Amino acid sequence: MTPALLMNFETHYTLQFVTQTLPVAGRHVLEVGCGDGRLAAALVADGWRVTAIDQNVEAVRKAQSRGVAAIRSDWPDYSTDDRYDAVLFVRSIHHIVDLQGAVDRAAELLRPDGRVIVDDFAVEAMDEATAEWFRRYVRNLPRFQSEAAGHGLVAALSSDGPALHIWRHHHEHHGVIHTAGDIAAALRKRFRNVSEASVPYLFRYLSESGDGADALVSACFEHECGAIEDGLIRPIGRRFLGLFKQ
Repeated sequence: MTPALLMNFETHYTLQFVTQTLPVAGRHVLEVGCGDGRLAAALVADGWRVTAIDQNVEAVRKAQSRGVAAIRSDWPDYSTDDRYDAVLFVRSIHHIVDLQGAVDRAAELLRPDGRVIVDDFAVEAMDEATAEWFRRYVRNLPRFQSEAAGHGLVAALSSDGPALHIWRHHHEHHGVIHTAGDIAAALRKRFRNVSEASVPYLFRYLSESGDGADALVSACFEHECGAIEDGLIRPIGRRFLGLFKQ
């Protein structure tokens, strides 16, 4: 296992889920929407053969600098003769316009015993209580920490107005967002035994400020888990595993 100290908290958290769901046999993984390649690099270090694609040229360059076999490509237009043991979507499938096409292409590129792994969020699960809890949490951070994490949604939540409205506006700005229900339905059309789990997700927004916020991210994760357990907020993260349907 790649030493946790070499990864930020979010990557380590995701890696634990992914490695637990990857097939025992076979070692070739395709990651769709690899971003800067942190997760792909961790999988490579663990002995997996990883092909990673992203539509962003700068993201691909960063992934390549980490030793990842990263390719600039759109999805589901990616063309290859390779077949994979697993196709992985981490925080990417929700904004692929052709959702069913994205799932169908994953199925086409899998070996008979392959699987699709999705780590994402349910836009429809967010409610005012959950959004307001996160805003209060962010606002209670020490001033210097709040400023250090002052990017994206975290910065937006410092303004007045309904927290849920701010959260929705932040996501609408990034274009199409498929619901977890739609993702699940698309997966079940092509895969059998699709499992779904609800997990924490809000802590990920603090990671937008980079490695310097790692302590903030891990602390938020612990508080978020506690709030979910106490019934104060909803878990908006969603994880799916689908086995190939021949």
